[in-house]
Amino acid sequence: MKTQRANQLIEEIQELTRQYHSEVSSVRKPWPKSIKSRIQELFALDVPVKATAQQIDIPYATIMSWRL
Repeated sequence: MKTQRANQLIEEIQELTRQYHSEVSSVRKPWPKSIKSRIQELFALDVPVKATAQQIDIPYATIMSWRL
């Protein structure tokens, strides 16, 4: 069940990330709460961060900064 939910979250984040990149110019803007909340849920599911970062195209350091 955890794996299924983790996969669902990753797919949702991938879609949200694509939308974010297409809508936000090259000027640095904050990441949406919708992405951050899903990342927080992945933390709770103990999903490996490095592998997730590669799958969702968000830098590892950025994801780790949300861990707090």
